[in-house]
Amino acid sequence: MYNNKKQIQIVFLIICAFSISGLSLAQDFDPAVDGLIQNQQRQTELEKITQPQRDVLLEQAQNKSPITFQEIEDQNCFPIHQVKLNGDMSIRFEKYLKQTLKELEFKDGLCMGEQRINLLMSQTQNLIIGEGYTTTRILVAPQNLSSGKLKLTVIPGLLGEIKIDLSDDIHTHAGRIQYAKNIFPLKKGDVLNLRALEQGLENLKRVPTVEADIQIVPAAAPNQSDVIVKWQQRTIPARVTLSIDDAGSRQTGKYQGNLTLSLDNPLFRSDLFYITFGRNIADQQSITDQNGTTVDSGTNNYAIHYSVPYKNWLVSANINRYHYDQAVAGANNVYNYNGESHHQELALTKLLYRDVKRKTSATLKGWHRNSKSFIDDAELTIQRRDVAGWQFNIDHREYIQSAILDLGVGYKRGTGALSSLVAPEEAFNEGTSRMKVWILDANLQIPFKLGNEQFNYASTFHGQYNNTPLSVQDRVSIGGRYTVRGFNGDLTLSADRGFYWRNDFGFAFLPSHQFYVAFDAGHVAGQSAEWLLGQTLLGSAIGFRGQVKIGGTFYYDVFAAKPLKKPEYFQNFDMNYGFSTSYTF
Repeated sequence: MYNNKKQIQIVFLIICAFSISGLSLAQDFDPAVDGLIQNQQRQTELEKITQPQRDVLLEQAQNKSPITFQEIEDQNCFPIHQVKLNGDMSIRFEKYLKQTLKELEFKDGLCMGEQRINLLMSQTQNLIIGEGYTTTRILVAPQNLSSGKLKLTVIPGLLGEIKIDLSDDIHTHAGRIQYAKNIFPLKKGDVLNLRALEQGLENLKRVPTVEADIQIVPAAAPNQSDVIVKWQQRTIPARVTLSIDDAGSRQTGKYQGNLTLSLDNPLFRSDLFYITFGRNIADQQSITDQNGTTVDSGTNNYAIHYSVPYKNWLVSANINRYHYDQAVAGANNVYNYNGESHHQELALTKLLYRDVKRKTSATLKGWHRNSKSFIDDAELTIQRRDVAGWQFNIDHREYIQSAILDLGVGYKRGTGALSSLVAPEEAFNEGTSRMKVWILDANLQIPFKLGNEQFNYASTFHGQYNNTPLSVQDRVSIGGRYTVRGFNGDLTLSADRGFYWRNDFGFAFLPSHQFYVAFDAGHVAGQSAEWLLGQTLLGSAIGFRGQVKIGGTFYYDVFAAKPLKKPEYFQNFDMNYGFSTSYTF
């Protein structure tokens, strides 16, 4: 009799799941959706620790004259009708000569003597150096100017050898990288360019336990230079990161812990590998029914990452698994609402352009995601998902004096590959496995001083726009520490399109320690937002964050957050407190 009653109740719960699966009204925390989103957000934050971005800018000082030809008087001069660049690879550098002539206001028939010729030569030289060709030279050979033609000669500076400094290998362990041919996008005989050396240095420095630098020295062959690479890595090329936060849900565990093992340069190719294990560690829900059956709520997950550079390219792969258990009280029994999701991703990134002030890259990734949900061991087939597709991104970084601006635009497309399933929401025009989504991201960092005090302003924007109805897993969700602060994340606003905008104003009261004030805003829209309690959230926060060297590196962030605007019946605490910590050694 007991088993029959329980089976009837399970069937009833499954019917309920079928009936509400297409509704956008439900905003309460669902571990199958919101828990997965929180886990992805936590993994993104973890990537900032395991894969810190270390930019390299090898600026070459040059003097650019503000004067023009007209401001210089040459006593002994000749009318010049044509200026030409000769020498090996002259076609490659001719555009710099033309640009200099334009900037100096050259006119046909201009009388040019020693001073004007020297100005033209030096300014063309500086322009070429400014483009990264630091060892390329512009010369003026003896010639007869009475013909009305001026000839400049370019002598390209070539790369000789790239040599790893092994003089102190017992301490630097530089031998680990000596056979790597995937680092610098240059080979012997190429024109030496600082931008290519910067890319190579970034490929080396992407490994957190590595310090690297270069030195350009004359080679034995004329017009060639060797690059000496000074590379050092700690004896044990591995890191362990322990992290704890209270960003989980009250249903499946408020406190979450992660253990990450990172192997730096494991294949001696400046590659990165890490594996992360996470789970709830406290404050999870547990329910016991009248029959003595106990169900414990909780989550566990793992993530695996590997990436390796190849000159101007980067190949990366990610595998993620997320599992949840949630105790659900029935009339007489307790049930285990459980499930798991898997996500795989393979990405290829190509540097498209870089100069001393900016760089642009493109990324193409293929992805596959599947998930299942159960009540006890009965699958909720209406919640089964299996989707695959691709995403293309263009990312740009601009250096504006001391500020850094990052812009990214992406297009995500579901294709139905890898035996993808049709989304059940398609029957109601409320979702699809063949989604079409535009994504926009922007980040601005502005450090500045007031008197002797150091401040920082950071602004982050994320938005998406849909061309198809979206399933709940693909919608934009706001409300929580990773989107709009002031909300605990147990209740969110989620819809097909929308954005959130985060703003932090920080004051460095001590080196590596900051007090900050934050203001966030978010808005969702689209057809799935029609039945929501509202569409806009505003929130604020104050907090302290920083890092301390204690053997390894201890990072902390503690804050108090308050909602500023929310829908009338959107339940949330008047104040929300939170923390996140990590220790890497």
